[in-house]
Amino acid sequence: MTVKEKIKEFLDYKGISPTSAERELNWGVGAFTKPKSITVDRAKEFLLLYTDLSSEWLFREIGEMIRPTINETKISPINVDGEFTNTEMEKEIKRLRASIDALIEKNERLEAELAKYKEKESLNKGLAS
Repeated sequence: MTVKEKIKEFLDYKGISPTSAERELNWGVGAFTKPKSITVDRAKEFLLLYTDLSSEWLFREIGEMIRPTINETKISPINVDGEFTNTEMEKEIKRLRASIDALIEKNERLEAELAKYKEKESLNKGLAS
């Protein structure tokens, strides 16, 4: 199967018309119907626009057409014995600490905003009385 045929298969799979893809890529009308219209540069442009298309599948016929999402490729920090490996556990701890720090900052910012709002509200009630 040629790269051009694979691109057409991908577009069919995604429900995207060749004309719509040509328009999004700023290619001339009929780029998919002209012989030898898909150059390496055009294939690269296509991959940059449609990031879920696997370049390995497109060029080398290796793997699946659609790239796995980040969640599907996440490596478990648990080894074959069901225990955490030290390196993976340390990475996970660092990631969780960073998430916690970000949430603490967000919480402090929201508490400050709430305090300002409550102060403003009490002043408005005092003026209304």
